[in-house]
Amino acid sequence: RMTIRLRAAIVAHVLSAQPRSIAAFSLGELTSRLGGDAVRVSSTITAVVDTLVPDVALLSGMTAITAILDWRLTLVAGGVIPLYALTARFRNAGVRDAQQRARTCSGELTAFATDLLARLPAVHVFDRARDEASRYQQVSSRAARAEVAAVNAGARFAPVTETLPGLCLATALVAGTVEVTSGRLTLGGFLVFLAYLSSLTGPIRSLTRLSGTIARGSASRDRIAELLRLPPLRPAP
Repeated sequence: RMTIRLRAAIVAHVLSAQPRSIAAFSLGELTSRLGGDAVRVSSTITAVVDTLVPDVALLSGMTAITAILDWRLTLVAGGVIPLYALTARFRNAGVRDAQQRARTCSGELTAFATDLLARLPAVHVFDRARDEASRYQQVSSRAARAEVAAVNAGARFAPVTETLPGLCLATALVAGTVEVTSGRLTLGGFLVFLAYLSSLTGPIRSLTRLSGTIARGSASRDRIAELLRLPPLRPAP
C-alpha cells in the first residue's frame, strides 16, 4: 500500500509539473523512478518502522540492566559502539555513492529498452537489429557491473561488523575478570552480566544492517525527490 500511495503521489506531482521540466527526463527514466526507486524507498521505510523502534527499545532496556549490574563493565563494553558507528559511516558513504551509480545505470537501461521498443519497426526496416542488440548488451552489462559494485561496497565491511561483537565480549571478559578478582563483582553477577551482554549483539547487528538499508535506499530517495522538486505548472491568469 505504501508503494501504491508513493507512486500515486509522484504521478500526481508529475502531471501537475511544468512540461518543460518533465521533458528533461526520458520516458524510461521516469518509468525506472516510478518502478524500482519507489519500491526501494517504500521497503526502506517499512524496514525502519519494523526494526528501529523495537531494537532501540530492547537495546536501551538491556543497557540499563547491564548498567545496574555493573556500570564499569557496561562502559567498557560500550566502547565498541563508536567502532560500529565509524564502520557504518565509512560503509554507508561508499554504499550511497555506489547505489547512486547503480540506480542511474538502471534508469539508463530502462530508458534504452523503452526507446528501443518504441522504434522497433524502424529497426527492422533499416536492418539494425544486430547493432541494437549489441548496444543493449553494453548498456545492460554496465548496469550489472554497477549493481555488483553496489553490493561489494557494503559487503567489504561485513568482516569488521562480524568481528566487533566478539571484540566486545572479549573486552568485557578481561575487564570482568579484573572486577571479580578485586571483589567488586561476584562470579555469579559476572555470568549474569555476560548473558545480558550477549543478548545486546543481536539488536546492535540489526541496527547496523538497518543503517546499510537506509544508505541503499537514500539513492532512490534522492531520485524521487528530484521529481518532487519539479516546479508546478502555474494556472493561466
